[in-house]
Amino acid sequence: MGAAFAVLGSFREAAHREPTLTGLVDALDASVVRHNSYVARRGDDERFVTVLILNIDDARNEVQAINCGHVPPHLLDADSVITPPLDSGAPLGLAALAAEPATPGRFAFPGGTALLLTTDGLTESRAADGAFYPLDERLAGPGDLPRALNEDAHAYAGKAAPHDDVAILTVRRPHRSCTLS
Repeated sequence: MGAAFAVLGSFREAAHREPTLTGLVDALDASVVRHNSYVARRGDDERFVTVLILNIDDARNEVQAINCGHVPPHLLDADSVITPPLDSGAPLGLAALAAEPATPGRFAFPGGTALLLTTDGLTESRAADGAFYPLDERLAGPGDLPRALNEDAHAYAGKAAPHDDVAILTVRRPHRSCTLS
């Protein structure tokens, strides 16, 4: 949990001063490296953090994103589900090991669509036979997608307790502006 808290604190500070997503990701990576340096001196295990950093540009109807080892977003409309083509970079705390620095990608976010964001706690939910939750197969569904996916994942896993946190967020773009649900 300490690495996650380090990232949250760093995000709150860096989001105000860093003008680019790349600068923000560099600041977040540095916070995990500092945290790992501190915990290593105490003899604790070092950690990494996966994140998906987004900038939703309302004027251009697009999203700029950097994926640092996180579950990719899904873009949904009435007829289709698209996983935007984003490179998946190194998780925070491991950027020094990556061959290439994190680079932002862009994708359209037109009116009438929803952007689904989840943590790996959802995709790593397992059925009794050990099969992972098939998120891509379960995306068509009712309007309250976060609640429906959460309930479906719990039913899928049965009595198995989740091994990780589950967060599900949709950002819906009506034909004029964004709303969170």
